[in-house]
Amino acid sequence: MFSVLVWIALFVCIGWLIGRGEAYWRYWTIQGYEKEIRTEYEKEYKAFLEEKKAIAETHQKNLDELDKVLRRNEGEYIKNKKLLEREQEKIDIAKDAWKQEHFRLLDQIPKVIATFDEGYIQGRKWLANAFAEFVETRDLEVECALVLKPNAAWKAAEAVAALRAKRIEMAKKLKFLEYQLASYEEYFPVLVEYRDAILDEVTDLRADAVDALEDTDPALAKGYLSREEYDKLPTAQKFQMALDRYWERDKSNLEIGRVYERYLGHLYEKDGWRVNYQGALKGFEDFGRDLICQKDGKTHIVQCKCWSKQKVIREKHIMQLFGTSILYRITEGLQFVTPIFATTTDLSEEAGMVARELKVTVRPEELKRYPMIKCNINPGTGEKIYHLPFDQQYDRIIIGDQVGEFYAETVAQAEGAGFRRAYRWQGLMGEGEA
Repeated sequence: MFSVLVWIALFVCIGWLIGRGEAYWRYWTIQGYEKEIRTEYEKEYKAFLEEKKAIAETHQKNLDELDKVLRRNEGEYIKNKKLLEREQEKIDIAKDAWKQEHFRLLDQIPKVIATFDEGYIQGRKWLANAFAEFVETRDLEVECALVLKPNAAWKAAEAVAALRAKRIEMAKKLKFLEYQLASYEEYFPVLVEYRDAILDEVTDLRADAVDALEDTDPALAKGYLSREEYDKLPTAQKFQMALDRYWERDKSNLEIGRVYERYLGHLYEKDGWRVNYQGALKGFEDFGRDLICQKDGKTHIVQCKCWSKQKVIREKHIMQLFGTSILYRITEGLQFVTPIFATTTDLSEEAGMVARELKVTVRPEELKRYPMIKCNINPGTGEKIYHLPFDQQYDRIIIGDQVGEFYAETVAQAEGAGFRRAYRWQGLMGEGEA
């Protein structure tokens, strides 16, 4: 019995010891975890404090930089403010000067009117002198600015002063010529249309220059054929080549206008009208009558404008055509004369209204390639001669007077019908070319 109790007591003690050991083990384990967690927390907290410190230092550095920038900008602001104040003073002085000049010019108006009453030439001279004074004033301003700037440019100012007199004289002449040309164009509007053509025309339009080319085939003289092509190629081939190059080559406005007039004339001749190519033959003296077309007692006065779509026809062109048509009817004693305005572009609203009121017929017509070779038959000799568009007598030739005359598409077609090339340019006129 005693031994049983001993064993029970022993087991109880062992159980108690085991429980206490487990408790101690758990305690020290928890203490280890707590120490580890505390250590990790202290590390993280220390890193957090260092990060905050770095942020604070960066922020303070930025604040210092901003303070420096603000102080520097404040200095620049004060400097710029003073500069603006000085510039404003200059502007105020300039305004006062311009104001005085304005009143001076107002006082000059009666003098200007009196000058123009004496004659337009004197008036233009006065305006030219006034412009020269303006140029002189601007040069003086530049000269003064060069001298008065912080680092004075004395040499540059002296150069401006030396050039001033020449510039004044040049400005005076230039402005007078500008007014003179404007007057010419105002009184003779046709000059505006021919202005670029006169300046850009490849062929010399002077009479003596034209005479100098009379002994040379136009196909060669005007560069449509080279000398080698002209000498070696068969007649039909070389003249067809010249015709193709004539059509394809870039043309001046004047030449485009001629081609357009010929195209309209061709359309009229196809319909049985007799056409006088007034514009091509008389140039500036055509009175605005590019074509005079007649048929069955009726007459059409045609003005042709081959313009780009960006330009519009103005009312002055319509009124000019109407006026010249009335003049032609009166001087020729005709009863039926109709003004026809042929164009590749649109009319302005005002021009359209004027055309309707004056009964001017507007004919929209685009330029197209057409049979350009005039196959003409001499009424006296019956000789058959064809003319290319760059030949001298081309615009004088009338197609349709004789049976068998026509416009050929190709040189081969013309020669196949028995026509030969015109040789008026050779200095000896064929019997059929009178």
